[in-house]
Amino acid sequence: MTDQAPPKKRALTWRMRPRTRKTWLFCHVAISVGWLGGAYAMLMMAIAARTSAGEHLRPAAYELMHLSDTVIMIPCALGTLITGLVTGLYGKWRVLHHWWVLDKLVLTVGAAVFAYVYIAQSVKEALARTEADYAADIGVLEDGVIAGSAGMLVLLTTTTLLSTFKPWGRTRWGRRAKDSRQPGAAPRPERRERPERQRAVGRTQGASAARTESAAQGVSSGGGTP
Repeated sequence: MTDQAPPKKRALTWRMRPRTRKTWLFCHVAISVGWLGGAYAMLMMAIAARTSAGEHLRPAAYELMHLSDTVIMIPCALGTLITGLVTGLYGKWRVLHHWWVLDKLVLTVGAAVFAYVYIAQSVKEALARTEADYAADIGVLEDGVIAGSAGMLVLLTTTTLLSTFKPWGRTRWGRRAKDSRQPGAAPRPERRERPERQRAVGRTQGASAARTESAAQGVSSGGGTP
């Protein structure tokens, strides 16, 4: 009875198929755009509640901000983080191999935590204090909501710029992974060619071999002539 080698475990960062990768990438971009648009809408509503022209709209503005935070901002934050991790782990960029991906991950986590811990709680408090009296003085809370919403918009705009320009090159882990693929390292498995391409290559090689054989016969016959 022969000993069998244990089956190899699939690596954590296996490469996705192109169609699957594009599907996840589309979801990531769409959800990220929704998050960015939600942050802009939150800022505009906070400014409207702060101005004297929209003073009577303060409860409605904060109510809409609370609703947007519940049904747009929090779901989009989670969706952006999940789809970003999937495309980073199983796509070509990886999570720890490029600085722009790593920085974007840190900013995304920070923005999600900041939105829930500060902005959501501030909006709830502002709504509770203006529901009974829309002209109630809530002090610096209004300015805090505006500043927090503006900060969120800046953070999400920064992540969009990182995704667009991809600055700063590879990290230490990325350079190490690249060096391991240099000549002298273990070769990658060859890509399986399609049957049509294999047949075309076979016909080309067969025609080339036939021409070479004909030329060799012509030279041999010519050499025997006096």
